[in-house]
Amino acid sequence: MIIGVGTDIVDIRRIAGMIDEFGEKFLARIFCDEERTAKTGEGACAHYAKRYAAKEAVSKALGTGIGETNFKHIKILKKPSGAPYAEVEGFKGIIHLSMSDDYPYAIAYAVVED
Repeated sequence: MIIGVGTDIVDIRRIAGMIDEFGEKFLARIFCDEERTAKTGEGACAHYAKRYAAKEAVSKALGTGIGETNFKHIKILKKPSGAPYAEVEGFKGIIHLSMSDDYPYAIAYAVVED
């Protein structure tokens, strides 16, 4: 049964600005070690923007929003095939995830099932 659907769009330039201003402090606050795999440059900013949007989309699909469920509770990972998936601390359901970017935007959709 579907619990919820969520979507979010992020301006990649906004994430680039946060990385420029706060660097590793920003990345460590938002992303787990497994998510912090991108190097530097525009591609890295798109990598982080998609995952940021995905975390927001998952939190909306769960019906909590960011706050009750924080950024570090939601991990955006890759299957061996390269397909993204999400893990949420304490949640045992299934989360379907789609992410995309077309500079300057990144977007994510999440569908949560129990």
